[in-house]
This record gives sequence, structure tokens and C-alpha cells, in this order.
Amino acid sequence: MSMAALAASRDIRAAKAVREMAWEQLHSKSWHSVLSMWRNAYSMACLHVAHLHYTNDDFREALRVLDSIVEKVEK
Repeated sequence: MSMAALAASRDIRAAKAVREMAWEQLHSKSWHSVLSMWRNAYSMACLHVAHLHYTNDDFREALRVLDSIVEKVEK
């Protein structure tokens, strides 16, 4: 099963791995050389991870993940 399929099946470890993969792409080059697709992928992966935390009643962690998106956008 692919990482994306695992993440879609509510496997939080896989969802976090997808988020990490996007994060690594964002930080592999200078900011202006990174394709916008990777910024979008990171944001969507963060939203998915936050949603999984929320559905597991881990509201504090869900908010922490959402806050990490805001930090990236504000920079």
C-alpha cells in the first residue's frame, strides 16, 4: 500500500510521514526555487494531520499543527 493510501486510511504515522516528506522538499532548496506544489502539499498534509488529531480528541495537538501552517504562511 502506498504512503498516500495509508495516510488517507487514517494512519496518523503515514500522514505525518507525508507531511515530513513535503517539509523536506520545502527545505531542500532556496525558498524561491521550491515549486508551489510542495507548499500546497505541506499545507494539505498539515490539515490532514490536524484533522486526525481532532478526530482522536487531541485538540491541543490539532491546534499546534494548524499553528505551524500559520507560521509558514506568515514568513
